[in-house]
Amino acid sequence: MAAAESEGSERLINLKLPKAERDKMTRPTSIEDREYSYGLSIRLENNELAKLGIKVLPKVGQKIMIEAQAKVTSVSESTSEGNRGDRAVTLQLTDMLIEKE
Repeated sequence: MAAAESEGSERLINLKLPKAERDKMTRPTSIEDREYSYGLSIRLENNELAKLGIKVLPKVGQKIMIEAQAKVTSVSESTSEGNRGDRAVTLQLTDMLIEKE
């Protein structure tokens, strides 16, 4: 699994879905839903925003930097006839720092 280094955005890996995958999606609800997998979305609510010290909400479309620590909560690998195999890792974010760009 490729990991992004925290030494600048040139080392970050863009996780946008390939066009062929976006075209196969049946019920996207927004442009982002068509561009990125559902599991890549992080929702911060009142409690988390307060803990992170975010008093003024960012504007939609604004970019922010996130540094996070996550705990692996699930690992799975499966194969079936006619399928090259599926692999998945579920991460539970446990600690986070957010900075405005």
